[in-house]
Amino acid sequence: MLPEAFLARMQQMLGEAQLGRYSAAYTFANIMFVIFGALNRTWCPFFFDEMKEGRRDAMLEKTKNFLELFTVLACGFILLAPEVYHVYADRSFWPSTSVIPLFVISYYLNFLCTFPVNYEYYHKQTKVVATVTIFASLLNVVLNYLLIQAMGMVGAALATAVSHSVQLVLHHFEK
Repeated sequence: MLPEAFLARMQQMLGEAQLGRYSAAYTFANIMFVIFGALNRTWCPFFFDEMKEGRRDAMLEKTKNFLELFTVLACGFILLAPEVYHVYADRSFWPSTSVIPLFVISYYLNFLCTFPVNYEYYHKQTKVVATVTIFASLLNVVLNYLLIQAMGMVGAALATAVSHSVQLVLHHFEK
């Protein structure tokens, strides 16, 4: 769910019609986030068990399979989303079809972050996780303010994708 303060500010910047389109596309793309959450909840026990037992090769093989699975799901979702969204949403919402791939890319980047984040959790580096998350969140707020004014709802979706990219890079270099 989008926070109320964010929605209120977006409504001021975009107007009700464009915010409604953005919210519909966000809700539709949220299917990928639900899939990501379910897969990650099943992935974490495997990861922590393999790390605890020191079975690096087995963990890397499972990581590769998990990465391939979610990559195929994300690509498939992006390819099929426009047609399915046009069945799901009224014609007046179709202009928001263009932001769905950006949402899916954001979820994919968030998925990629789970690998270094789980590693950091395993090694009890929770301050790193918190610091990077706070920085990425603040960056998202700033980018939303700048990009919504310049690009509307595409700017809001792009801001999220960029902040997730930065979050991934920061976690990668922290390992």
